[in-house]
Amino acid sequence: MQTSPRHAESLLAVLKQLPAVQFAFAYGSGVLHQPGLYTGHAPPGSKHAGPPPQLTTPMTDFFLAVDDPLKWHAQVLPSVCMCSVAGRQL
Repeated sequence: MQTSPRHAESLLAVLKQLPAVQFAFAYGSGVLHQPGLYTGHAPPGSKHAGPPPQLTTPMTDFFLAVDDPLKWHAQVLPSVCMCSVAGRQL
């Protein structure tokens, strides 16, 4: 199965916002359309009655491989994570 070129570009746009990676792939209903998953009914012949109520939009997971995980996280975490533990900003 393949995704459309336009959709592939939107997935690549996510990666372009991150520091360089050596390998990446994405999976999930946000990558490949799954008929009936978010419409509240199952496709013909499906064993499933429909999605759980919390599934309202497609989901995409990315797997990333990098040469230096510590360096990569040091570059990306300050820009995307506002973390605090016991009231202290990290």
